[in-house]
Amino acid sequence: MSDSGIQTTGLYLCGFLTAILTLLKFLGTIDWSWWRMGLPLGVYVGFQVAYIVTGFIYLSQAGIEEQPPEEETELLTGHNNISYYWLAWVNFILFGVGVSEWAQPSGIGHGFWQAFGNPAVMIAFAALAEVNLFLFWSSIGQLLNG
Repeated sequence: MSDSGIQTTGLYLCGFLTAILTLLKFLGTIDWSWWRMGLPLGVYVGFQVAYIVTGFIYLSQAGIEEQPPEEETELLTGHNNISYYWLAWVNFILFGVGVSEWAQPSGIGHGFWQAFGNPAVMIAFAALAEVNLFLFWSSIGQLLNG
């Protein structure tokens, strides 16, 4: 975590993974589509946008009591350990896999990966990710209200 309190480890990790996949594609080691090359970074950025938008919508509508910043920081220490946060990540990753499969089908896995490219499956994973994010933010609201 930097001095500003912003965690950048995930961005660097996903950016590094995207760079490695791109390098492997240029070297001819893997023959994946460009959609799959950008998947780690795209999923990370997409999840962060959904996380911020959901949090903004929830916190703007929830009646959270005003507290001193020190108390809020103490209350929210380790808030990423809430299981809804990680379930939202898993569902969003599966949504990203579906988008890449829909954009350019891989033709491998005997139909397993093609099922992720079905629009109904993609919508289901996106909806599950959003529901889990909402439940995560409601857990944060409960922590803040005591």
